[in-house]
Amino acid sequence: MINMKLFIKKHSNMIASLAMAFSFLAANSRCVCIFHQPEMPDDLRYLHKQ
Repeated sequence: MINMKLFIKKHSNMIASLAMAFSFLAANSRCVCIFHQPEMPDDLRYLHKQ
């Protein structure tokens, strides 16, 4: 458990950057499943390209 906390402290900037990149990609793409398109949260709408 201590190793995991140390890893998170050490690499928190990289983890946050990856999370932001994945949320940007998710905001600008469709769901792969034909019958399911989840509703986009309001916080992600400002990342959506128009």
